[in-house]
Amino acid sequence: MSDNLKSNTINGFIWSFVDNFSVQISQFLIGIVLARLLDPKDFGLVRMMLIRLLKGVSMFKLDRNHVHHIIVDYGFSHWKASSLIGFINCTIALGMYVVILHFTPVQSTWMLFLAFLISIVGLFAMNKNKTAILLKIKIKRRFLKMYAFTW
Repeated sequence: MSDNLKSNTINGFIWSFVDNFSVQISQFLIGIVLARLLDPKDFGLVRMMLIRLLKGVSMFKLDRNHVHHIIVDYGFSHWKASSLIGFINCTIALGMYVVILHFTPVQSTWMLFLAFLISIVGLFAMNKNKTAILLKIKIKRRFLKMYAFTW
């Protein structure tokens, strides 16, 4: 009896270790794949900080690679852009709650993943707008002129 219990305990420990190790490895690999596929504004603040650290650029240097800048480039004021982002976040959170509440885990995972992809494509399309690109070039030139006088 004790040999069987000891064997089952060791077997359970081994399988638990393999399970935890495989989850950690798969999450690490998914993180690497996402880090290679997504832009810094899409992947998040941590990736942006790491990229800036690796490039040797200060994390506090101004740039216009954020979602609110894309919305401001469409003509919204800063307050309206921030309010729109807050409203979209609340809507997404409510939508995620409804999806998770009413669908199976597999269905809700696929639905949320699809919604994530659609939002990424939408942001990418908004950022590639010709008017927004021309405005960003104009602003970048102004920054360069301003920095030229400060050096």
